[in-house]
Amino acid sequence: MTSNTAIVRLNVGGSKYEVPKSLIEMYPNTMLARLISEQWEGGNEQDPNKEIFIDRDGQRFQCVLDYMRDQKAYLPHNMAKASVMHDLKYLGFVDVPDDAIEETLTTPEAVKHIRIGRK
Repeated sequence: MTSNTAIVRLNVGGSKYEVPKSLIEMYPNTMLARLISEQWEGGNEQDPNKEIFIDRDGQRFQCVLDYMRDQKAYLPHNMAKASVMHDLKYLGFVDVPDDAIEETLTTPEAVKHIRIGRK
């Protein structure tokens, strides 16, 4: 399996993710890149069920993946921007622009704005 088609299986706080190895390799100075490098160098690339466990919140990790793919992430209404920024820093992403992570309106706020716009 080549690096372009290899899949990395991650278990982040109980949430399972399958991520292209090539996406992680785009960020070589991160903890994620070091973890997969250790896995591949250790000869585990032949085991398709091998998972790498990361002791972080699985829901927030989805935002990390969004950032990795698009250099932008939109947070669900129940997630604090500071917690995602903390996870990015923990995982080795430095110099993440503040506007790369955007908070979305909570449902009550969205409803309020919709009602204000109606006459």
